[in-house]
Amino acid sequence: MDHDKHDWEIIAQRDPFFGVLSNPNFRTDIMTGERRRDFYASGVGDIEGLLGRFDQYVGARPSSGRALDIGCGVGRLTMAIAKVMPAVTGSQVADPMLAIARCEAAAQCEVLDNTAAGTVRVDQFLHRVPAHLAR
Repeated sequence: MDHDKHDWEIIAQRDPFFGVLSNPNFRTDIMTGERRRDFYASGVGDIEGLLGRFDQYVGARPSSGRALDIGCGVGRLTMAIAKVMPAVTGSQVADPMLAIARCEAAAQCEVLDNTAAGTVRVDQFLHRVPAHLAR
């Protein structure tokens, strides 16, 4: 293993989609256009589920302003968030993943390296919600 590289850089070079969503269907050696579409569609489902929890427990959902997806990987959730937020920025430390995210998300959102600053990704917020609200 190359100890000069960050772990995410190594994962991004070897298997970027699997590194984001550890499902064997998303391994680099078997990735097809259809599997890539399924990969990104799964992000939409995850964000819809998250927003449903906001609806259920808070009675409101994020829908205005700017969202920052820290550790956006190849842009799976960044692109899904862009369907419900007017402005989304993805930030990623691993250059190979960043390149894929920029290519995939170019028309929908901005993708930066980890020098970006702003608000925390919506699903990270839920990790801090009291247990009785997160059910």
